[in-house]
Amino acid sequence: MKPFWKGKIASTPYVTGLNLLAAKELWEGKRRLDYVKQFSKQVSGLIRYNEMDRVVTGEFLALVMDCNGARTFELQAQSAPWSM
Repeated sequence: MKPFWKGKIASTPYVTGLNLLAAKELWEGKRRLDYVKQFSKQVSGLIRYNEMDRVVTGEFLALVMDCNGARTFELQAQSAPWSM
């Protein structure tokens, strides 16, 4: 994890996508747990998917992981000052 992102990432309370890391076909053994531990140190807040305005306004630089990206595309269509 790059130090630049520490404290600038929001995630969701739903842990969306992280369940995929449990698949042994994706990553082997300890590597999965190590990644989640490192990632959790980067996250500075939890937001719901309908709170993307908190990313648009710069409170967070990213939302990891968005379940489907629909709100992101809506905001891009409205000329929100950011991109994926």
